[in-house]
Amino acid sequence: MKRKWWLIVVVIAVVAAAVVAGPSALRLAGIGPAASAQTAGSLAGQETATVTRGSLRTSVSANGSLVAARSVSLAFSTSGRVTEVLVEEGDQVVAGQALVRLDTAELALSAAQAEASLASAQAQLADLLAPPTKEDLAAVEASYASALAQYRKTAKAKSADEITVAETNLKKAEASLAQAQAAYDQVQDRPNIGLLPQSLDLQRATLDYENALANYRISTEGASAEDLAIAQASIDNAQAQLDKVNAVASAENVAIREAAV
Repeated sequence: MKRKWWLIVVVIAVVAAAVVAGPSALRLAGIGPAASAQTAGSLAGQETATVTRGSLRTSVSANGSLVAARSVSLAFSTSGRVTEVLVEEGDQVVAGQALVRLDTAELALSAAQAEASLASAQAQLADLLAPPTKEDLAAVEASYASALAQYRKTAKAKSADEITVAETNLKKAEASLAQAQAAYDQVQDRPNIGLLPQSLDLQRATLDYENALANYRISTEGASAEDLAIAQASIDNAQAQLDKVNAVASAENVAIREAAV
């Protein structure tokens, strides 16, 4: 009870002091018109703005990389030297558009070689399927007849005239063989050398030379077991050539040639 009385006395004292002090005390306390005027004067040099309601915009910057949604790796199906690039970086292209050109010199050479190989294979297939000509058959039959006749003459004694004739025939056979060999050497690198006439001519010349040589030996030395063996070998060789010409093309050989085309 005594404490409440002390609080009342303090409040009364404060109010009384404020009344006695007057406006000066109120100004010091920041209360009243004077204090408001002083505050306005202190803000006279400051920039002010009217507060309004609006949207807040925020900007954000960042680093990154631009990546295409789809990428394609381009490559030639064959190697070569690039001679021209037809597009630049950033150009838009469409399907089927030429982008780069290669040097076609080597490609053209390869194509020409492939065409030559194809033509050779087709020629070999055609020769295999075609029947032998009358000329081919006649030539092989003549070689066989010559070998057979030479064998029959091997055991007979020869006169001086026959020796001279044998020597002359041997020289002619040597010259023909040399000529046929030279012609064969000029075309021996061709893939179809076995089908060329130069090959057949060389075979004929070789057989003729062997026959002439055997005949000459028989004329000068007489028949011997070796001479008879040589003559028999000539017959066997001629018979093999004759069988080859007369043989019909087998299905296996045709399949091999067709596979090469």
